[in-house]
Amino acid sequence: MIQFVSLFTWWVKDEKKREWLNQFLGFAIVGVTMTLFTIFLYFICFDIFDLPLKITYVGVYAGTVYISYLLNNKLVFRQDHSHLKLLLYYAVYLSGMLIGLVILHVFEQTLPFKKTVLSIMTIPITMVWNFILSALVLKSKKLSTSNKNAEC
Repeated sequence: MIQFVSLFTWWVKDEKKREWLNQFLGFAIVGVTMTLFTIFLYFICFDIFDLPLKITYVGVYAGTVYISYLLNNKLVFRQDHSHLKLLLYYAVYLSGMLIGLVILHVFEQTLPFKKTVLSIMTIPITMVWNFILSALVLKSKKLSTSNKNAEC
């Protein structure tokens, strides 16, 4: 992924800035991909199978967070798998999901839209929250080092 993204950042001369930009763009590509996949799953779950709103929201969220962790950890930040990072990544996204559930509840009570639309409307808010915190978790060298020592 980073090799692909670096085709668009060749003009950045400072190597650290280029690496940061490559990671940011890679993270954004994974984020957009997972967002589109999430919307597709919402459509299937809500509009085709008419599953319950909040339970389905939690299930889809949990599954797509795991896929997001795998993609970002391996393809974007090129880190070895770390149980600690996975747990912290889920904690970040759990906090985002809780924020999303509160927003979803407010939307459900106040807006006359279908479940799919209401679920999609939470994405921009939770995406900003998740990006800021998950970048801190995945880029942390301290977490990788402490987890490797714990696993030995």
